[in-house]
Amino acid sequence: MDEIAAWALSGLGHAALIRGDLLAARRYFEDMVLRRVRVFGALAHAASGFVPHIAALFAAEGRHELAARLLGAAAAARDRLAFPALYLKDRAANNHAMEAVRRALGDEGFAQAWATGAATPMDVLVGEVQEVLRQPPG
Repeated sequence: MDEIAAWALSGLGHAALIRGDLLAARRYFEDMVLRRVRVFGALAHAASGFVPHIAALFAAEGRHELAARLLGAAAAARDRLAFPALYLKDRAANNHAMEAVRRALGDEGFAQAWATGAATPMDVLVGEVQEVLRQPPG
């Protein structure tokens, strides 16, 4: 049940993000992360379904460097076949986040943050995501 709810929450959060309702998106994504961690246990496995959405949220909140690190880590995990390919709505969130972060950081800053993320274990980044989500938005 948590897995189905997490999938639904990712869609609701994605829709809220598109509408520009960051508070609603954050609430949906917080719940999504908690449910995926409950289902998968290991943080790295749980992340496979939420990184594009959390990265898009963080980009919208101005947390560009963290968003770029998450995107880089997820791309590296997909290259190693540790993460599945992205679904359509996940690809849309991923592409939106990449464009926003690249614009904000510039090509060099984006490449540096991406490379740092690709070299960071996913469970470390997921811990950072959880910490940020526990803080009030701002």
